Amino acid sequence: MTFPEPKAYRSEVKVFTPDGDVKNGIIEVNSPMTMKSWKIYQFSYDTQKGRDSEHSIFELVYDPWVIPSYIGFILMLIGAVTLFWKGGRR
Repeated sequence: MTFPEPKAYRSEVKVFTPDGDVKNGIIEVNSPMTMKSWKIYQFSYDTQKGRDSEHSIFELVYDPWVIPSYIGFILMLIGAVTLFWKGGRR
């Protein structure tokens, strides 16, 4: 008989920044915590203890190109709609 797998991996965290900001939050798998321009993902945990794990491993992601990418996508969408509406008429 196999052991049941946990349905959720979750960590309660307190994040401190060099500026003195403090943020409490819950980080779950595929549900990161956002702190300024950073996203904090739960990457792993102590698999030996499973549900009773006392520590987690986190991955911090900083992507400065997210907003310019969204702007570019919106501009392309506006251009496509404009061509669809007015492109075939002469």
